Amino acid sequence: MKPSDWPVLLDEPKAILGPYNGNAPSLAEFAPHAWRAQFNEVAIAGQFVRLPEKVPASWGAPEEARAEVVFEFYDVRLLRVDGVLACGIDNDSMHGLPYGELGKCSLSATTDTYIEIVEKGISRPWKQFSFVQPAFSLLLEAGGVNIYCGRRVSGQFGNRVPYAL
Repeated sequence: MKPSDWPVLLDEPKAILGPYNGNAPSLAEFAPHAWRAQFNEVAIAGQFVRLPEKVPASWGAPEEARAEVVFEFYDVRLLRVDGVLACGIDNDSMHGLPYGELGKCSLSATTDTYIEIVEKGISRPWKQFSFVQPAFSLLLEAGGVNIYCGRRVSGQFGNRVPYAL
């Protein structure tokens, strides 16, 4: 699997492939600004630094649009975090415009399988997500991965208190 194939590991790849006309941005363009963990779920909020050619209306006016996303991992079996997530130089969290800093990011399939009980025993690979900045690293393995874009981001992340900003 190539690094550009990461959307195939999502539960609903269309969520990111749709806005980007079938060509999802590289994970090297993902800049997270917050994360939260509760029980067996981890969410990472941020934005892709490249907008799609045609910006969906739900992402805001074209001159103010941001490619905000939340990766939501469930049935997490491994979580390792070290350091403090860095904000980017354009960060304006006080006015609702948090901006993350780029780092090395990857989403890949592991060699062992995850059995989705809810979907009648369907077997899928466990997913491994990692993100590394100079003073922060996060590594997790999860059974499933959802991604939310545009207005759905605030509903999935905004109403909950993140662990790091």
